[in-house]
Amino acid sequence: MLRVPGIPLVSIEGFSKRQFQIQLAQNKLRLYGISLQSVATIVAQQNLDLPTGEILTAKRDYQIRFNDERRSPKELQDLVIIKGEHGNEVRLGDIATIIDTFEKAEDKATYNNMPTAFLKIRKNSKDDSLRILEQVKNFIQQEKQGLPEQVSFNLTQDFTSIVEDRIALLISNAWQGLLLVFGVMWLFFGTRYAFWVVMGLPVSFLASAFILAQWGISINMLSMVALLLALGILMDDAIVISESIGKHISLGKTPVQAAIDGTMAVKTGSPYFCESSFWASMPKFAAKA
Repeated sequence: MLRVPGIPLVSIEGFSKRQFQIQLAQNKLRLYGISLQSVATIVAQQNLDLPTGEILTAKRDYQIRFNDERRSPKELQDLVIIKGEHGNEVRLGDIATIIDTFEKAEDKATYNNMPTAFLKIRKNSKDDSLRILEQVKNFIQQEKQGLPEQVSFNLTQDFTSIVEDRIALLISNAWQGLLLVFGVMWLFFGTRYAFWVVMGLPVSFLASAFILAQWGISINMLSMVALLLALGILMDDAIVISESIGKHISLGKTPVQAAIDGTMAVKTGSPYFCESSFWASMPKFAAKA
């Protein structure tokens, strides 16, 4: 997954080193006269993975290993502990219960009652959550085609839905605000004033998107909250400035001069729209700190 462009950080959770737990039955040990130490020694001796030598040739060297490792509970159950004179055998499965687990049992995870490995995908501060999600979905679709039937990929805990909800809220508030402001401005100032006030919002947001891209700021929770706050500030600012321009036009000034004088008349007060939101948010950031 890390080879896929656009997926920055992946960690694996849900399991640790595999381990077989052998739970010996005390009554069976007493019955056959076997000690715990003898069982441990037999298991260690018959569960080997050792190098035995090498073969050297002119073109290649071969490493030789003796491998008698037990890789499943069934293989461990068949391990012979006692062999009698008449061919009778006591196997490990006769005196113990073998559990296939992990070195740290708390690391074991399940999904739909099936053993699971979680691939936890994270991002850097400048990465785009929605683009990463798209890459992950494409990766899952490609991998599903070559997986065996007993293995599956499933997407869980998609936190990018929060970002998508914020984007939907931003779009919803934007068009509702545009309609409301256009209606009020058209009712009191006419179509031309209403048009230019409403145009201020998309122009400002396009400029913001360009600047954010240049600064390497992605669409995330923080930038979404900032844009939602800016939405209301822009509408208020546009209404105040347009009202000031309308006042200067009513004094007989040309549209260009009225626009200049009207904007200059409120230039001191307009920045306080942003400052008031900034200072109102300070207690929240101070509490987190």
